[in-house]
Amino acid sequence: MPVVLSPIIIALVFTLLYDREYDLLNAALRGFFGWGGIDWLGEPSWARVSVMLLVLWRWTGYLTIFFLAGLKNIPRDFYEAAEIDGAGRVRTFFSVTVPMLKPVTAFVAVTVLVGTAQILEEPMLLTKGGPGEATLSVAMFIYREAFTRQQLGYAAAAGVVMFLLVFVLGRAANAVYGVGRER
Repeated sequence: MPVVLSPIIIALVFTLLYDREYDLLNAALRGFFGWGGIDWLGEPSWARVSVMLLVLWRWTGYLTIFFLAGLKNIPRDFYEAAEIDGAGRVRTFFSVTVPMLKPVTAFVAVTVLVGTAQILEEPMLLTKGGPGEATLSVAMFIYREAFTRQQLGYAAAAGVVMFLLVFVLGRAANAVYGVGRER
């Protein structure tokens, strides 16, 4: 459900959760743990945490579907062979499941990398990049430079640098996970 909801609706709901006036999240934390009084959107470190929680909530289910599909595609024969060889659950997990999920893990890692570089709506709607510039994302920086400050060349250069960084990190993730290599 979080993936199909509009980022605007999600940001509005999270704004109500984090709001100092309504204090819904602090009330829940106070009730369950005795904590409270956190300025979720006003303090730079908590504002970053707030945006991260929103993004995590929004995309975890989507990425979990890929891992579930990967788990379904692991042949049962491998698990049976590991059981016959006397491998326990932990050994089976690290010797069968993890290696068979390497391509899925690489895909999810690159997807998360690209998605992280593209984060715009969540911090813009939740905090407008503030307090200060604590939640200013790369995409929001490029948007601000291009459309608010009219520094189109600077924004284009930042976009090219972002592309190169994401490309290099994506290739590194594929190399680490061994995608495209012969088995």
